[in-house]
Amino acid sequence: MTENFMDYLEAHPRLVPGILKHCGLRVYQDKYQDYQQDVLLVLWEMWGESETLADFEKVAFTSARCRVLDIVRKEIRISTRTDYYGETMEVVVADFSARSEMEVNLFLASLPKFEKLICQHLLAGQTIAEIARALGCSRGKIYRGLGAIEMATKRFFK
Repeated sequence: MTENFMDYLEAHPRLVPGILKHCGLRVYQDKYQDYQQDVLLVLWEMWGESETLADFEKVAFTSARCRVLDIVRKEIRISTRTDYYGETMEVVVADFSARSEMEVNLFLASLPKFEKLICQHLLAGQTIAEIARALGCSRGKIYRGLGAIEMATKRFFK
């Protein structure tokens, strides 16, 4: 294309804020500038791939909007998972510390081997990533094990 990318953005000053607004993001939000940067990067990629200005304008808005929505959803999933399982870890450890050693040992004996190993690492104060590395599995498997442990504690310590 003969036109410069920066000249195009100057001629269309509402393009980037419009994409972000369409995604439900507002200027006063914490990561607005990060998302703005992501939009600019996506538009820059699309500019390089497009042969004509018409091609660019056909896909630019939709591509940038979809990419930003993917990023926002991913961040929400990560923050939700971290908060939920961080809370679960604290509940399990706090529940164990409130119990007698004999009760904890009986509970651990009732668990399957994998969940028992997770509990032992939790009680040692390890993080999810450290437990996953030590057991040689994914963090997702540890998260599923934590869910099973949480359900088992509710059943066992009624």
